[in-house]
Amino acid sequence: MYFAPVIFKKFLASEMAILANLAVALVNYLSTFLALYLVDRAGRRLLLVCGGLGMALFTGERSACERLVNYLDTWFGEMKNKMAL
Repeated sequence: MYFAPVIFKKFLASEMAILANLAVALVNYLSTFLALYLVDRAGRRLLLVCGGLGMALFTGERSACERLVNYLDTWFGEMKNKMAL
């Protein structure tokens, strides 16, 4: 929130930067109440378990994608060297 006006002023006119900053603050304010409602409704433990599972799944997915990219870079590098010969 502190750097939002500076960032928005780099990309938007001054008036639009102020409106964008207000929009970000409004979304942040409303999201707080949504989060409080979800915690009261679902319970802390369930949200903690779901969040942990989500982080684990996406960490695994990112690792798999990174490994695939490294494999493809190696494979394409070998193909490029074979084509140069």
